[in-house]
Amino acid sequence: MSDAKDAVAEALALNRRLAAARLVRRDELDAELARLRRARDEAAAAGGGPEAAELDARIAAAATERAAATHDLDHAVAEIKELEKLGRSADATAARAVVAAATTPSDPLIQSPEERALASARAHLAELEAQARLGDELGAAEREAAGEVPAPAAQPLSPAEADAQALEAFKALRARRDPGKGGGGGGGGGGKTL
Repeated sequence: MSDAKDAVAEALALNRRLAAARLVRRDELDAELARLRRARDEAAAAGGGPEAAELDARIAAAATERAAATHDLDHAVAEIKELEKLGRSADATAARAVVAAATTPSDPLIQSPEERALASARAHLAELEAQARLGDELGAAEREAAGEVPAPAAQPLSPAEADAQALEAFKALRARRDPGKGGGGGGGGGGKTL
């Protein structure tokens, strides 16, 4: 049994004992009221007097006590009904509490080492991005102040164009390395190769 069901069962047992005690007390007061009323009727038939007035006061006190016992009994019965309803939904309530605890954001003051490391890494990345944007903005401002026109963005090359450009760069490198070879040709003997 879960803790919630145990607590509900314990409260139910206590309220049932309370209700039983109030019911017994109300029945005792009903019997006492019946006895007092018979005694008052007999005293009134015998001539009344102070004895009848005393019995009337005792009847009023017993009636008040009976009303209090009835109120307590009604309250205990209502509490029993609520506890029974709560007991039927205790499993669902416990499951909802578990889900709520798992889905609510955790306390930012209580972080695991992993959460702290992740937060630190995120902060560092944000700082680096801000520095890069600042550098770009400052560089653009300096170029603009110097009167330079920003170069248009290069169009991406097709694979064939990229190969042709790489071959030209390779030939230029070879020509600079081997100035006596005349810039290329069939790769005949004795020269340095890359």
